[in-house]
Amino acid sequence: MNDLAPGRWVLSRIVPLYKARVSDLGPDDFVKITCYACGHETLITPDTFLVRPDVSPNTRVVDLERRVRCRECNAIGEALVSVRWG
Repeated sequence: MNDLAPGRWVLSRIVPLYKARVSDLGPDDFVKITCYACGHETLITPDTFLVRPDVSPNTRVVDLERRVRCRECNAIGEALVSVRWG
């Protein structure tokens, strides 16, 4: 049930995945990466990507798919990326 008074709108910080950038992610958000090759899944905080020299805050989240390597099978570019908003 909605606790807001009628006619009130709440602005959401959730951005569609195709437009989301690393800078749009907050401290409670996670990037979920699933490997197509072996099925391995992991949740990564946005801060992890910002320490990499090839990722800037303006990098789109979907562009991370071809930049990550699976820890289980070492496949590169075989990832499905999604966001788990906190």
